[in-house]
Amino acid sequence: MSFGRPYIVRIDGCIHDGWLSISEFENSFDANYLYHLLRSAPVQGEFRRRAGSGGAVSNLNSAVVRGIALPMPEMSVQIRIADTLDKFDALVNDLSVGLPAELAARRQQYEHYRDRLLTFDELPA
Repeated sequence: MSFGRPYIVRIDGCIHDGWLSISEFENSFDANYLYHLLRSAPVQGEFRRRAGSGGAVSNLNSAVVRGIALPMPEMSVQIRIADTLDKFDALVNDLSVGLPAELAARRQQYEHYRDRLLTFDELPA
């Protein structure tokens, strides 16, 4: 289940049972900042604490989501935060970017230590 998990959907469509739509936030929040904010541990924890349980499945509703206070820095700060988190997300989740970069860093680290450990001031005669 994707309880409380945000998605950015850039299509027109209908909302099915169990989904909420957040709209008309553009004057207050950058979409990418809001996405990362709603995925954050504090907000997800608040969703879990406030969710009603109608049996085996926990549910959020618009009143619960609307009632959660969210930090709202200036738009330029939101954009900078979202850009930084997007870059980290790409490094962590895109194997074609993150893994090669990590391997290159470890290779460089290995070569540095190899060269340091195998360099002697003078060789014995």
